[in-house]
Amino acid sequence: MELLLNLVSVDSTSPDGSKYKEIIDILKEFYSDAGLSYEVLTVPEDYKKKHCPQAGNSPRYIFRGLVGDKKSSEWLHFNGHYDVVPGGPGWTVTEPFKPVVIDDKVYGRGTTDMKGGLVSMTLALMSLSKHEEKIDAFIDAVYVPDEEIGGACGTGFFVDSLSDKLPTYAIITEPSTLRNIYIGHKGGLWAKVKIRGRTAHASTPWLGENAFVYGVKIAHWLVENYVRALSSRKSKYMYDEPNGNTPTAMIGGEAGVPNGKSNQVPGEFYFTIDRRIIVEEKPEDVENELRQAVNEAARLYGLDGKVDVEIVSIVKPAFVPPNNVVSRSIKKTATSLGLQEPVDVVCVGGLDLRYYSAKGIVAVSYGPGVPGVAHAPDEYILFSDIVKASEIYANLPFSLFGKH
Repeated sequence: MELLLNLVSVDSTSPDGSKYKEIIDILKEFYSDAGLSYEVLTVPEDYKKKHCPQAGNSPRYIFRGLVGDKKSSEWLHFNGHYDVVPGGPGWTVTEPFKPVVIDDKVYGRGTTDMKGGLVSMTLALMSLSKHEEKIDAFIDAVYVPDEEIGGACGTGFFVDSLSDKLPTYAIITEPSTLRNIYIGHKGGLWAKVKIRGRTAHASTPWLGENAFVYGVKIAHWLVENYVRALSSRKSKYMYDEPNGNTPTAMIGGEAGVPNGKSNQVPGEFYFTIDRRIIVEEKPEDVENELRQAVNEAARLYGLDGKVDVEIVSIVKPAFVPPNNVVSRSIKKTATSLGLQEPVDVVCVGGLDLRYYSAKGIVAVSYGPGVPGVAHAPDEYILFSDIVKASEIYANLPFSLFGKH
């Protein structure tokens, strides 16, 4: 509990990162007091500049707890992020970074997403360190930054730094709840649609071409045709949200006239598209389809040559088959401890799983947390779930690799 409260008390908001070292210092002190082995990795500045342009000026650190023999052929790897989203307004129980405990609930920013999961994997390593002679395996846990801004300077850097030897299995301790196991997550494509017109004085609009009006027509066509058509596709897998098994496209998260004025015909206009990708889809096919849809709308309204699509970023979906060996082991361990058997589902949001799946590592996400409170006011977690998760984690090496 003390570790959790100390971690939550630190405003480790990304991309700023100015308080990241405070998190590392807390972990170093805790591990030292517990007699646990650890190491601290610093992301090189040139790597940060190249891969994480949105990151703040502060250094990026990865804390790594170690149990067992690094040379072992079997390697169980845990992962969790210590960065959080801003505290935000609307809190009623406490302030975001002043955690309070009320019965079994611990309130504060990052309790569910996901400092509770960090504590669970810490407790598991504490337990496993006392039984190393019974486990013919290497177990580590990495505490990474920047997941909330894409993870390139956290999990991405750590996975890139691995040599030929990779974890046998990986578990991200994100808040799936103890009832769900995330066997993957949707991918995403972020695009900006740019429309060109011709500027003119607002008193003589007939001398200009209103890019905003053009953009509205294209956006409306996309909503009525492209977006609607996506809803007819269905993934064959179960997702953590009832309506999550279809691809989606959200139009207009950002929109505007660059340097616009109310007395000027807009010569430029843009809007964004957030396209979520189900696990059966390939990102390159999604990009081609999106471009074709925008081009079709442009032709329909006589706007050939006046509309461009800029792909801002692409995140591939992550996926391992249901009932894989890690899922089976989690289910077996959970039920042996008297818990309900978790269900394999795909997460509709994004996770750091993609960095592991890209390397062919069998990786799932499973951790404590409360649905709906992440990133929200009065975020909280049940401390009993943190303890239950740690018990499951601590038993997994015996289930996965056998007892000796």
